[in-house]
Amino acid sequence: MSTTANVRLRSTEAADAPIIRTLKKGTAVEVSASSGDRLKVSVPSLGLTGWVHRDYVAEGTTAALVAPAQSAAPKAAPALKAAKPSPPKLRTQPAPGNPIRDPVYGSCDCPYDYARNGSRCGGRSAYSRPGGREPVCYYE
Repeated sequence: MSTTANVRLRSTEAADAPIIRTLKKGTAVEVSASSGDRLKVSVPSLGLTGWVHRDYVAEGTTAALVAPAQSAAPKAAPALKAAKPSPPKLRTQPAPGNPIRDPVYGSCDCPYDYARNGSRCGGRSAYSRPGGREPVCYYE
């Protein structure tokens, strides 16, 4: 299952709930519950869980959620191709300038963190302000 457009991931099923993040079109999601026109989804690639509008999840999601017993017979697995060996990775640490951790909600240590109201911290973060604490936010 995936999103069909850019969609806001919210903390609760309410339409005016704080926005956790905006998911890009095609983001893979797993549906775990529904409430009215909202679906509770988890985003494995980001490690986030929240609520999105039902209209912005790929077709087939709601049918699988509502009637799992009525699913069609399983399809045959596609034939596997011989995998090409991938070249060894030489870099063991991410490139300089990449975030050192995932964003934190409710804290403004790093510019990519989120404030309690759901907005990005940006220039209000401790990392961006001169003096005081100096958190490590990026690989050097």
